[in-house]
Amino acid sequence: THTPTQTSTKAIQTNLIAYYDANNTETTGDLSDANYSDVSLLLHMNGADGSTTFTDSSSANQTMTVVGGTNVSTDQFKFGGSSAYFDGSGDILKSASSSNFTLGTDDFTIEFWYRPDDLSTGTDGGWRSLIATNNYTDSGSFAVYQNGAGLYVYRGTGGSSSVIMSDT
Repeated sequence: THTPTQTSTKAIQTNLIAYYDANNTETTGDLSDANYSDVSLLLHMNGADGSTTFTDSSSANQTMTVVGGTNVSTDQFKFGGSSAYFDGSGDILKSASSSNFTLGTDDFTIEFWYRPDDLSTGTDGGWRSLIATNNYTDSGSFAVYQNGAGLYVYRGTGGSSSVIMSDT
């Protein structure tokens, strides 16, 4: 096992491979990710319990806006000591529109950890929107949905959308 050593006293700014200290106050790790300049949004979801501040650590430096009761929670987490919490009642974490979020024809990665409290609930007939651009039918737009135990990724084609990945 590789044990990381602290390399900075500030939030990581140049890397996707990150390690967090036990107090979730510092981010350390390998600062040599060759693909970092291609990252459009990088949210670690770390912070104090109840905080509504979500910082983009990518070079795009998107400003995040909290809608509803979205907040940082220390009750459940995958890395560090916190995560984003959405109670399922109108909670949204959003940024301004950006061409950085338009999918072209090249390879792309959408990566996140998600832990629902209940797989049977959702909106729109059981569908739960997890990540989406404003209008996911526009050309190059996308949306990630959950329906029951399945995840679906849709890609906008200009007036409609089609499934490009599903896992049920």
